[in-house]
Formats: sequence, C-alpha cells, structure tokens
Amino acid sequence: FKQKTAYEIGVRLVGSEMCIRDSLESMLARHWPELSRLVKPTGVSMLSVLLKYGGPDVIAASVGVTEEIMAWSKGKISEAKASSILHSARGTLGIPMTKHDKLCMQEISQRILDAKRSVSACTKKIRVILEKDPFWSKYLCPVGAGTLGVILSTLGDPRNYDSAGALLKACGLNLAELSSGKRIGEKGISKRGPALTRRWLYFWAMRSVQKTELKEWYHRFHSPGYGHHDRPIKNRKIKGIICMMRKLLKSLWSSMHQDQPFEYSKVIAKPAKPKRRRRRKTKQS
Repeated sequence: FKQKTAYEIGVRLVGSEMCIRDSLESMLARHWPELSRLVKPTGVSMLSVLLKYGGPDVIAASVGVTEEIMAWSKGKISEAKASSILHSARGTLGIPMTKHDKLCMQEISQRILDAKRSVSACTKKIRVILEKDPFWSKYLCPVGAGTLGVILSTLGDPRNYDSAGALLKACGLNLAELSSGKRIGEKGISKRGPALTRRWLYFWAMRSVQKTELKEWYHRFHSPGYGHHDRPIKNRKIKGIICMMRKLLKSLWSSMHQDQPFEYSKVIAKPAKPKRRRRRKTKQS
C-alpha cells in the first residue's frame, strides 16, 4: 500500500478544503448570513449555485434558481426549502458584494468542489487497492476506505503491535498527565503520534456516534450525571469524541488480531453484573 496516496488525501486535499471552507463561511457571514441557517453552505448544490451566480443579489435577480437548486441537490432539497433560500437572497441583511467579492466567492467555491472531487477519486483508488486483499476487505464498510488507508500508511499493520495500548501510543491517543512543577492537571492525550491519523480517527468517531449502537452511550457520557461526581462537565462533548476514538481503535485492533469482522456493538463493553453475596451458614450448637 502506497503511503503517498493516503497523504494526498489527508494533507493536501482535506487540509486545504477545511481552510477554504472557513473562508467561505466568513464571507457568507458578511454578505449572506441567512444561508447558513437554512442549508449547509458547503454542500455540492449550494457550492454550484455560488459558483454560477457569485452572490445573493445575482441569485435574487435571476430566473429558475429554485429549479436549479433542486436539480443540483438530486432531490435532497425540497421545493419549499429552495424557495426559502431564494427569499433569503432577496431580503438578506448582509453587506452588498462588490465585483471582486463575487469573483472571490466563485473562486473559493470552485476550489472546494475540486477538493471534494479529488478526495472522492483518491478514496475510490484506495478502495480498489484494499478490496483485492481478502483480509482488509472485511473492514472497508465499517471503517471506511480513507480512514483505513491513513491508518495503514501512517501506523502500519495494526497486527504488528503487541497490544492495543501500543497502537494508541503510536498515534498519540495514550493518556498522559498534563502537569508542571506548580500545577497538577488532569489527564489528556499525549498527541505525540501523526496528526493525520488523529484527524481521520476524529472523522470516524463523529460518524460512529450517530449509529444506534453508540448513540446512547455518547449522550450519557456528556450528561451531567455520568461517571464520578467530581468529574468536570466542561468540554464533555469533545472528550466523548476522543474517548470514542480510543475505543474504536482498541476494538479495531482486537478484531484484527482475532481475524473477525469489526462490529460496532462490541465497541462499548457491557457492564458486568455484580456478584451475588451469599450469607454464611452458622453452625447450630
């Protein structure tokens, strides 16, 4: 498996797309703030609209925009939602765009679309490579081609690690005490491994907490009554995602060592039932 392909996905494409996405959201907040409340602006349909028209004033003055939005979304955006997008473009409270602002908006939209297409093409190449191997093909659907490719290219074969803790330490997800000579802090991940792996594991954890097997645990984790009473509630959601990253990687290592398919139902261990205490029989005098 070539390491260059995974790095091409992770560093050049995904990193650039996230930076350009921030620029797009800042421009929309300045010139068309109502759009983010109605629909995801980084979707292919809205990027195509912004690429063609450039700004809300041109969209408001054009004819047939509603039908184009519905066609580009392939039925995901209803007619009522498309009409509300057009209505928000006509009555937006944003600052009017200049000619250079519209050109910048179109260029940003074009670069995000190119990055999305390149990521999709590279993921397909990785899928074709991994599908030829009977062992790795079992983990393509649950893990994802991009995530599995990045793990193999940055960490190597997980079966070469003696324990799941060694695999966590290799990617910087092992717990370390964040303290100094004057302050004793709480434990956190060391972040000493490749940042690319942690980024893709974060994406995998974000997808996983939406599944029925893990959704209940994630909502219980960031609730105030979960765990110890002295545990801080601050940033509980991101801590739950990091905890899910660790559990997913441990479960993946275990399933690979046992040569079994990965199952989300086995990621969270079921709590053991308390042992029943029996009374001792006293001897009758």
